[in-house]
Amino acid sequence: MTISAFSNGTQSAAVGTEHFLANVNVSGEFTLHVDLSAMLTGDIVELRAYQMVTPSGTARVAFYESFPGLQPTDAQVVFSDSLRNELTDSQALRFSLKQVTAGAPTGTLRDFPWKVLKADAGAADVSSIAAAVWDELIAAHLIAGSAGQFLASRMPTGTVTVGDKTGFSLVSPQNFDLVGNITGTLTTVLNVTNPVGINTGTFINAMADQVWDEPLAQHLVAGSTGDKLYQVTGSSGGGADPWLTALPGSYTPGQAGHILASRMPTGTVLVGDKTGFSLSNPQIFDFIGNITGTISNVLTVANPVGLYTGTLISAIADGVWDETITQHLVVNSAGEKLYSRMPTGTVLVGDKTGFSLANPQAFDLVGNITGTITNVLNVVNPVGLNTGTLIFAIADQVWDESLASHLVAGTTGEKLYTVTGSSAAGSDPWLTALPGSYAAGQAGHILASRMPTGTVIVGSNQDKTGYGLSSPQAFNLVGNITGTVTGNIVGNLSGSVGSILDLAAAAANKIADHVLRRSYANARASADGDAVSFRSLLGAVAKLVNKWSISGTTLTIKHEDDTTTAGTQALTATPGADPITEIDTS
Repeated sequence: MTISAFSNGTQSAAVGTEHFLANVNVSGEFTLHVDLSAMLTGDIVELRAYQMVTPSGTARVAFYESFPGLQPTDAQVVFSDSLRNELTDSQALRFSLKQVTAGAPTGTLRDFPWKVLKADAGAADVSSIAAAVWDELIAAHLIAGSAGQFLASRMPTGTVTVGDKTGFSLVSPQNFDLVGNITGTLTTVLNVTNPVGINTGTFINAMADQVWDEPLAQHLVAGSTGDKLYQVTGSSGGGADPWLTALPGSYTPGQAGHILASRMPTGTVLVGDKTGFSLSNPQIFDFIGNITGTISNVLTVANPVGLYTGTLISAIADGVWDETITQHLVVNSAGEKLYSRMPTGTVLVGDKTGFSLANPQAFDLVGNITGTITNVLNVVNPVGLNTGTLIFAIADQVWDESLASHLVAGTTGEKLYTVTGSSAAGSDPWLTALPGSYAAGQAGHILASRMPTGTVIVGSNQDKTGYGLSSPQAFNLVGNITGTVTGNIVGNLSGSVGSILDLAAAAANKIADHVLRRSYANARASADGDAVSFRSLLGAVAKLVNKWSISGTTLTIKHEDDTTTAGTQALTATPGADPITEIDTS
């Protein structure tokens, strides 16, 4: 662990002012240390740390502590909690000091020395591990079969130039990192590990994509895998869904359906609930938290939690491979051996393990290829085939393979053959005669007995057994509607309305009552009908019930608010005419 001073100084505290001592914008673990020996009786000093949680976020208080009065002799230097930061914002992590009150003498500023320390634990540990690896004397690790003995015995004994291959030979299948095209014939290739794919992706991904994206209808040779799969799924691609099967159903102990239903937990399995489980052999666990104690006989650690950031294995690997090799030239160390004996230029064809190819070469390879094949754009004449690329050859071989030749119990071929049947005729559920032998309550019987047998026309098919509307529905109706319509009809009626105008007396009275009792304000505000006009029934009602006034020869009628003008009429007066004194409806 490396400890360093991020920043320091002496703060003269003004009472009531929060002084920000340091702003942190780099990665590390930080603590604030303050000397409070200057405090007197009546003083109160507060220390705070503010931290952002996300980039460009708001720095909020992550640490706070208040110190009152004269500090004891044995505790005059105080420090904050340790806070980790990885953000680069200018105020990602901040430390402050505030003197809230001051005792006598009140007019004197208190000076507080302070510092912010930074700890780099992860980087230092990785660096030291890497340094120890490369500075280790290789002569101390010559146990037969060990990595040290392997490196010491097989590396060249001097500087290797492009043409110098002294001490190299291929006594067994080797790893190759190949750049460019591979031409010629790949004989007896059993395995390809992590090859680079055609154009993008890995070689294996490219092969997988070619297999799964191949049109199934192009591989219908009788008895082939493609033909079997096509028969199972049908031309529309609709196969059976095994997840809809009710379990355990009729499955008996020992069968997969019974085992799945009877042995799976029925709820969330807690840490302490191990009913029916045991470790018959070493298992793989995902651990969260710290592991304390001794881990014995651990051969592989997959994705361990790292020292500071990243995973432990990644951190160590990065530290080893990113280490400057010229810093590890101790005589006979691994670093010195690697630096002095590796080739200084491009190694041409004829060279051995660990060398690159300056241009495309032809290889006749026997055995496994376990390295990485980089930038392979094409494979010519793969696996002894005369035409086509390797990927297309593999795809064709997969789909055209006779399924009857792959019936080993438990294999994919045997399972697919069992599903499709020996005649290659898959089970098509739509060809099943219904109701057949299906009993009441079963899907086959329900489908056959409840579905209409012909076109359902409203008014002619009176068989509605088993049908009902659980809630109001929307219908587009064509033809005549007879009978009684209850509820609301929403939408447009087109064509001849016919006898729908013959309303029952109660319905007609209800409409009339709504018309007569509707308020003037609601009628004027409605979006239905024509635009509001004084020359309308609404205007006539306004003249009857709303406020009106006469000015000169103009009669002005208001809307219901007695303010807005609904319309005006010109008045003509006849001097000496008889006045109207009464109106009586006969």
